[in-house]
Amino acid sequence: MPGPARLLPALPVLVRAVDDQRTTARSLLEAAARTEPGQAFTVAGVTLNRAATSLLSRPSAQANTIRESRDKNCADFARRD
Repeated sequence: MPGPARLLPALPVLVRAVDDQRTTARSLLEAAARTEPGQAFTVAGVTLNRAATSLLSRPSAQANTIRESRDKNCADFARRD
């Protein structure tokens, strides 16, 4: 495996690629948020359909339910010996 110094010249290319993907993902999410469920939207020449489900518009569990589950799982794990 090449050492870190040999990989350094590739860093700017990697940073640009990651930034491009992040920008595209943000554009997709923003367009999807403006689109009604079940409708199509286009970003960067690609047409997608927003899922027609209500699961995306509200949390599937309340915060206290998540905390209780986490606490129970931690307690169960702590009892293992």
